[in-house]
Amino acid sequence: MFEHSIKGLPAKIEQDDPHGGVLRPWVRELPLRLQGVIITAMRGCDLVQKEDPSKDLSRMIRRATLNPYDSRESEYSKGFFGFNAIFLAINLRDFLHSMDQYPLHYVMHLMHAVEIIGYEHPEESFRVFFNETYRAIVHKLHLEPESRMAMIVRLTEDRVEKGTVEA
Repeated sequence: MFEHSIKGLPAKIEQDDPHGGVLRPWVRELPLRLQGVIITAMRGCDLVQKEDPSKDLSRMIRRATLNPYDSRESEYSKGFFGFNAIFLAINLRDFLHSMDQYPLHYVMHLMHAVEIIGYEHPEESFRVFFNETYRAIVHKLHLEPESRMAMIVRLTEDRVEKGTVEA
């Protein structure tokens, strides 16, 4: 699981915004609520140790959605944008195996962010990896995957008009 989709991921990521924006241009083109969902998942879980298996997924979300100040840093496996294919595969399996130790709120933020990236990222290698990750999390939670269209409808609905605004 994951080895095939991880193989296609780039070992180094580049700044892709000539104006130096933090969010990659494709993210800024998404509806605002989708952008917000992605941003909420970048931080990682505050309740775990620094080298927890979930940290690799947070790094991957940042790699897919943020521009590095210095692209050379993206080659260091434990950095903010870190990537190591072997550790990523192992850590994702460990994360899925022990997912019940994490707060559900955190897991849901991760699940929805990887769903968006899996459907919307402009590069196929990222779409494949994040879609596979989304489906693995959904399966582990005994849920059904949401279609891209259902996700867009859910995240662009007028919550004020529907009376579903939450505090």
